[in-house]
Amino acid sequence: MIEPSFFFKMNSENKLAALKLSGREGVEIDHAGALKILEERVEYGDSEAMWILGMCCDFGIGCEPNLSKAKSLYEQSKSRGNHVGRFFSNNGDPARKYRGEGAFIVGQGLFSVRTEE
Repeated sequence: MIEPSFFFKMNSENKLAALKLSGREGVEIDHAGALKILEERVEYGDSEAMWILGMCCDFGIGCEPNLSKAKSLYEQSKSRGNHVGRFFSNNGDPARKYRGEGAFIVGQGLFSVRTEE
């Protein structure tokens, strides 16, 4: 799961999507609702939504795992200057490589990716 620990510069739509993915701050987990928000934001060219949706595709959160779609979203995010998209795009195989690694810094927020195994 993608779990937001705190948010600073995340726009309200992406924050809501992240909360729906994690169930934090009293928001009920709603993967389908989160994916809908992220897909709409991607259509508007939101580079942050691109890598978050990429992580969902990468880990199969709310959808079937789709590595090629994840890589495409990371690359799109990178091409729009997003440093997180650049990180995952530049490191070959995306977030799967970091399973079990705990937290990583995203912009000015902290996310952790945990997988059920």
